[in-house]
Amino acid sequence: MRRILIPVIDKEFELVPQFEKLEEEVKEVWEGIMSLYDGANIEEDGKLHEELASEVLDVIQVCVGLAEIIERQCKGSLEKAAEKHPAKLINYGFKFKKILRVDED
Repeated sequence: MRRILIPVIDKEFELVPQFEKLEEEVKEVWEGIMSLYDGANIEEDGKLHEELASEVLDVIQVCVGLAEIIERQCKGSLEKAAEKHPAKLINYGFKFKKILRVDED
């Protein structure tokens, strides 16, 4: 089992600025993906994949911040949504190859 730590930043973010940050980070993921497909970029030792993974973690980090804002504004809403989420995906026809467990310390 791999262990990846995603910290929850101790700052009272607001929804609109956090969403703007998400847009910025998603753009950086897109740029990373395009770098992988750019014939001029020859990957050395997985460097481009590592940079892309870093940008993906940034997106996850911003989404954690969004989840924190939602939970701060309406306690229990995140857990309720999380309980329904797997069924929603199954209803869309997705199958799971594994489940990532998120535990709060």
